Amino acid sequence: MLTGITEGLMTIDKVVLSFNSDVESTDEYSSNEILEKLRIVKSHTDLVIYFASWYSRETGRPFPQMLKVGLRTLIRSVKTHHMSNYFEFDDYLRNEITNEMLEFSEKSI
Repeated sequence: MLTGITEGLMTIDKVVLSFNSDVESTDEYSSNEILEKLRIVKSHTDLVIYFASWYSRETGRPFPQMLKVGLRTLIRSVKTHHMSNYFEFDDYLRNEITNEMLEFSEKSI
């Protein structure tokens, strides 16, 4: 379970992940937009954990590696998906996570 998000760090239970290279704070985003994006990240973290766990079991890749792939994909998806299509975000995210985890697993073989 997600237990904290701070400047470039996400804590899930006792695992701390850094994603500074994927998260930027610029003047082009208002505080409300940033908070909304963080809310979306937080609300979809359980989905990422589910996929990371499943792909870890299926491919034999370590769970933390798959989790990192999933979280980076989630953050990138939040940045690239148009908010006007928010109702389709779950499907978009599932597709992106699946593609990234499969690609990561194939590269790692």
